Amino acid sequence: MLVMRRRAPRWRCRMAQPPRVTTQRDEPADTPIRAATVAEVMSHPPRTIDADAELWEARDALAASGAHHLFVEDRGRIVAVLSDRDVLRHTSPYAGGIAAQRRDDDTLRRHVFQVATYRMVTIHRDATVQEAAVRLLEHGISCLPVVNDHGTIVGVVTTRDLLRAMLECALPTAA
Repeated sequence: MLVMRRRAPRWRCRMAQPPRVTTQRDEPADTPIRAATVAEVMSHPPRTIDADAELWEARDALAASGAHHLFVEDRGRIVAVLSDRDVLRHTSPYAGGIAAQRRDDDTLRRHVFQVATYRMVTIHRDATVQEAAVRLLEHGISCLPVVNDHGTIVGVVTTRDLLRAMLECALPTAA
């Protein structure tokens, strides 16, 4: 009996590691997307939630606003960022449903400060969109808090904001 073995697709074999992201500072800003600043594409004002809020409140705030990130405030100061993925990672998939057990619903009672990310990677409002994209890729994150000259967070730029800006530059404008 003849047994045929399937070969692995070539594209899987060649991609041993993800591509490295490099930029050159002396590139000319010849395209509108390279010339755009973070301030032009960011979302503002940043949506916030109190550090003592429970995860069910964060989940509801994210759903109501359509946002994917909330900034965590503690005593009037932004100290961390909470993403929808953080909420999903720290709550039971059964929480709030018919099959929920007490321990499942208890995951929604955890506090925001327990699951938020405190090491925020920021970007200045005058930085280019290209620099923002590189920083997002280098750190493997999906949002960057945007700061002004005083270090105050004035907005947020996300991967969706960058994609929207690229799409607007790529599509011809109607006259």
